[in-house]
Amino acid sequence: MKKIFPNTLSKGSNEHQTADAVVCAPIVAFSRKFSLAIFSVFFIAGISILSLFLGSCSKDPINSDPGFKLSFSTDTVMFDTIFSSIGTTTRMFLVHNTSNQRIKVDKVRLARGSSSPFRINIDGIAAFEVNNLEIGANDSAYIFVKATIDPQDSDAPLIQTDSIVFMTNGNQQDVKLVAWGQDAHFYSNDTLTGNIFFGNDKPHVIYGDLIIDSLGTLNIEAGARLFFHNNSGLLIRNGARIESRGTLEEPVLFRGDRLDHEYDEIPGQWLGIEIEGQSKGNYFEYTNIINGKYGIAADSSDGGQIIAVTLYNCMIHNMVNYGILSIHSNIKAFNSRITNCGGYAVAIMGGGNSEFRHCTIANYWSFSTVQYPSLLLSNYIMYNDGSKRFSPLSHLILAIALSVEGSLNK
Repeated sequence: MKKIFPNTLSKGSNEHQTADAVVCAPIVAFSRKFSLAIFSVFFIAGISILSLFLGSCSKDPINSDPGFKLSFSTDTVMFDTIFSSIGTTTRMFLVHNTSNQRIKVDKVRLARGSSSPFRINIDGIAAFEVNNLEIGANDSAYIFVKATIDPQDSDAPLIQTDSIVFMTNGNQQDVKLVAWGQDAHFYSNDTLTGNIFFGNDKPHVIYGDLIIDSLGTLNIEAGARLFFHNNSGLLIRNGARIESRGTLEEPVLFRGDRLDHEYDEIPGQWLGIEIEGQSKGNYFEYTNIINGKYGIAADSSDGGQIIAVTLYNCMIHNMVNYGILSIHSNIKAFNSRITNCGGYAVAIMGGGNSEFRHCTIANYWSFSTVQYPSLLLSNYIMYNDGSKRFSPLSHLILAIALSVEGSLNK
């Protein structure tokens, strides 16, 4: 059989050429149709891809409706009492674009500008004013706010206000900013000597260790408030003492310096009150000690009859470790409450003289698994090398209400 390819045709034979041409014609026609079909497919696909590409590059139209208004997650950003010259925590709110089109906020500005006690961050830009802020359809922008209030040399709390103004399509809207400020007495790793008086005119804010040196006496007036920064505490040296004399109407307060309401029940915001071994006659009445790592730690005394710490009508609450730790010391507590501690609410270690009358020792700790009893009574101290020092509980009176969820370890 003859092969039907052009290079096998005999040039001198018309018959052969005609026959081959008849056979090749359908093939040529088929090839042209196939090529045209392939071209059409690729052409249509190219047009589709180009349309998609051009469509993806075009932005949604901007909403220019003069009646459109932004929506906010809050109408007022409120800061609880803050101490002058100390910045607040940062608060945040959302600006919502509820339309199905992009919106361009012509201007976002802090009404008082650079004279404001507030500072803002507008969707990642720290500024007093931002122009042409775009928010996508059904999307939101973040606004962050914090405040710092300058000292006013005033005993009374003061209020600072401002607003963040939004101009959109000719509409003006705003979110109010409000902060309560308070001047304070500040202490930073101070050692105080002699007869010291803490009044209730202004809060007392402590950074680092506040040390009452030997032979000094810290007198705290009814209604006084002591606020401790993170990892700050009060140390009463040997021979020094503290007298905290609150009243039912005006108790003395020891707590951390974060005053936002979400910190009202957070433990571990400051250290606590440590009383060295040769400090005697420490007295607390109507005094609330809350949210520390420990409440009162009284170190070893001489084991005599002189009382190291006395508490009347006091509350020690919400400590990471223990409420009261007595190491071979002498403690008396009357009508007081020691509650909610991650460790022992009351730990009497190494003997000593202790008296708790009409007190509540309860542990409803909820921040982790409770692994310790509410009350520990021990006549020895164990040292790091495993050795023990024994000393009798020579005088112990317990007239207490011990919580059902608490327990006694002795």
